[in-house]
Amino acid sequence: MKRGRGRLNIWKVMTAVSAAMIALLIWVAGDFYKKSLMVQDDAMATVISTGIGERSTITLPDGTVVTLNSMSKLTFNSNIGTGAREVDFNGEAYFEVSKDSTRPFKINTGEMVVEVHGTSFSLLARPAAKSCELMLDKGSVRLVSSKTKRDVLLEPGEMALYNKADGDFIVENFTEEIPETADGAEKTVEPALADASCDIARTSVIPEWRFSGVEFDDVSPDSLVMTIENMYGVKLNPT
Repeated sequence: MKRGRGRLNIWKVMTAVSAAMIALLIWVAGDFYKKSLMVQDDAMATVISTGIGERSTITLPDGTVVTLNSMSKLTFNSNIGTGAREVDFNGEAYFEVSKDSTRPFKINTGEMVVEVHGTSFSLLARPAAKSCELMLDKGSVRLVSSKTKRDVLLEPGEMALYNKADGDFIVENFTEEIPETADGAEKTVEPALADASCDIARTSVIPEWRFSGVEFDDVSPDSLVMTIENMYGVKLNPT
């Protein structure tokens, strides 16, 4: 009888230990599943894109306003309002970034990274182009080459041309001030962008396409063709 009781007690202990281990495994699995869902929620991406001839203005959860031109795409995480302010972008857009001194706003084009805290600028970064362009309206902007890690800092009235081939930047003023016009008023003019390799057809910091029109001034034929193709989704064969 004593031996039977001993065996019974051992069986009870083993059963209790097994039950505890199963409960522990269930708890660990459940906790892992919850954390997995949290990670997935944080990483859920929203994609905003425009088609041929379309334009779209969106306000991100952090208050930043982005106006997309034709054939452009913006990707951002659902937690951009409270977490890291980082987006992926290709195409053409005008950004009005909300101010946040503790959380910089970063734009990854694949070729370069744009970093700001609160500012307004136009950005042209199409995958098929040989270069990217940023024209700064307000605030300051830091650009970093993904290829060379070189960085440049822009001030209002400056533009940066990024050459994808060598990972280098060219920074210049995009307006020249003329003292006075015939009637005594001040005015500004934009210099020609003579480098045909830039594939750019922009002449002001606030793009004309935002107002349903485009004006070309002293641009290369290649740049003109590329801009028209992107705007209207056509393929031109200039002779």
